[in-house]
Order: sequence, then structure tokens, then C-alpha cells
Amino acid sequence: MNATGLITALVSFLVTINMFSQNNNLTVFSNHNEETFTKEYIVYDNAESIALSKTIYQYDGSGNRMSKTSYIWNAEKGWIGSQLYEYGYNNDNQLSIIVYNSWDKLNNRWNKAEDITHIDRDDKLLAEKQIK
Repeated sequence: MNATGLITALVSFLVTINMFSQNNNLTVFSNHNEETFTKEYIVYDNAESIALSKTIYQYDGSGNRMSKTSYIWNAEKGWIGSQLYEYGYNNDNQLSIIVYNSWDKLNNRWNKAEDITHIDRDDKLLAEKQIK
């Protein structure tokens, strides 16, 4: 994901948070499972009585985020994948790689990695590669 993509994603995220914070009809349900190092959040529309989205965070035993998986609710198909981020860490437990995957709607599965971001020891962007 290039810089424009990162900025777009961040702005979308902030707009979404702002929308949720101003809408009293939305409820966020959370489930934290300490045994599997998983946190799950579901956004529910109270006025429409439907789930809107679900995000699952997976952590390792050291508390490092290993993945973030986002889903959108579809009344006919159930949860449909949206985005999958996978994180890798170096020997010093510092974030060193982020892999982005999108959902293949045609084949109902995650696409192979589309973006790979490498981060150096000083938390600076080392390299970014888009795969198509």
C-alpha cells in the first residue's frame, strides 16, 4: 500500500470512528479471549437490528499483534471478508513487516499478499512492495 493508500485508509478509519461516536444507534460488542490471545469487536446497528462489521485481532504470547481481520455483514451470506493484515516481528520483538490481503469475492477466499511493508529497527519505512 503506497503512502496515498495509507493516508486514505487512515482518513476512512477516522471518519468511521467519528460516525460511530455520533450515532447512538450503534453498539460495539467486544469479546476478549485471553487463552487464544484474541480480541473481537462487532459493530451492531440497533435501529436496523443488524450487525454491520466485525474485526478480529490475534496476538502472540508476548502481546504482539499478529493479525487484524475485518469482515462486513451480508444478510444473505453472513460475514464476508474485507481486509486481512498480518504482522511480523524481528528477534528484538519489534514490528518488521506488515502484509495486506483483500477478500476475493468471486472465489470467497483471501487473495495472496497484495502489499508488503518492511520496517527497519528505527521504525522507519525500509521498503514497500505492491504485488499484483
